[in-house]
Amino acid sequence: MCLGLGSLVDGSWRISEVQLALLLEIGSVATAYDPVFTGVDIEFLASLGIRVEKPKDWSGNVLYYMPHCDRSTNEEVISNIMAAGAIGKAVILGNDLRNYTMSDAQFKQVAPRIYQLIHGMKIIFR
Repeated sequence: MCLGLGSLVDGSWRISEVQLALLLEIGSVATAYDPVFTGVDIEFLASLGIRVEKPKDWSGNVLYYMPHCDRSTNEEVISNIMAAGAIGKAVILGNDLRNYTMSDAQFKQVAPRIYQLIHGMKIIFR
């Protein structure tokens, strides 16, 4: 599942193009979603065999490829995975969640699931 790829036809398409290349190399990702996708994006992704749909089931063994998603998107995804009881089944390939800068008190308030998860995270690459 790829989240936050961005539009391939707007002004930031070069960044999205590089991220799409990695997505295609991963090879096992069959779905993608970003609220900024245009009709052209959806048609193009479909031509590559990538279905565009908002995630509905958070309970499976899933690789979440989330290039440059913001804190609130990460918090939403992690909350949904935790609520489905699938935290041990999910792999997130994205930003280092420890890089969100704020005090511990603020972090606990605005991103409680990320805060909870950070202490048990396994960072593979830095």
